[in-house]
Amino acid sequence: MGQTPLISVVVPAYNRQATIVRCLESVLAQDFTDFEIIVADDGSTDETRAIVRGFSDSRVQLFERPQNGGAAAARNTGVMSAKAAHVAFLDSDDRFLPGKLSRQYAALTAAPSPVRLSCTAYRIELLDQNKIIDSVHTPAMAGFDGLYGGCSLGPGSTLMCARTVFDEIGPFDTSLHRFEDWEWLLRYTASGGRILLLDDLLSHVYNRRGRLARQTWDAAGGFIAKRDQLYPNVAANMRRDANFSIWSQVAGTAYYAGDTKIFAAATLKAVREDPVRVLRSGTRFLLGRSAQSMSEAQ
Repeated sequence: MGQTPLISVVVPAYNRQATIVRCLESVLAQDFTDFEIIVADDGSTDETRAIVRGFSDSRVQLFERPQNGGAAAARNTGVMSAKAAHVAFLDSDDRFLPGKLSRQYAALTAAPSPVRLSCTAYRIELLDQNKIIDSVHTPAMAGFDGLYGGCSLGPGSTLMCARTVFDEIGPFDTSLHRFEDWEWLLRYTASGGRILLLDDLLSHVYNRRGRLARQTWDAAGGFIAKRDQLYPNVAANMRRDANFSIWSQVAGTAYYAGDTKIFAAATLKAVREDPVRVLRSGTRFLLGRSAQSMSEAQ
């Protein structure tokens, strides 16, 4: 490639031979064509690397990490290798929808200077539950209250930002094998950065929670500690609600993985934060499962 591209699309990948073609083709099909794709392979042991090498388009580039270091490490490799002034992210099992790069780039580059980062609305396919949901953002999601209590922005595959943001606030935290993109967004907002939300559904996210049970459990405590370092003066009830949300997420992930030990441990932590909400959540879940079972039996 001769001319510097306008966007570097960073694709972290680990053993994604089943989905990497779908992922890369969704970028190559964009109406915006002035980009490079940086596939940061994180020590794959399957055919992922060979498949990427098989793409003849010169915009597809493969960077091989010698061993698996997690999504944060792979994304950092991609960012360090990026030539463009703007970086977009796409997980290797997800895909961009038509118009993603052109609409987001136009909106972000036209935004006022405090805004150097954007996330789009997205379609999420919950593979464990056989559901598809359109996740449309509300302004509150990008504000402090919304981002402190949860991360519903899908930054792994919806985020585009100025490359200089990484120079200023640092890379993704490689000690976190989950929640690393959320922690990075909290650092961005703590530095005074603002997030531009686009209502257009421009990414398709495929989510299988069960495969991430151990990583989610291992990362939760570290994430909470780092979040509290960034925001030490948050009201106790707000911190409790945020912690409840995290441990509930860990418990849900463990449930779909069939990991009873992590499920029990995470549920206990959620109970300690808010026992009433655990009871309500558990009741709603059981009623939903019961209704689903009855429907399947008919």
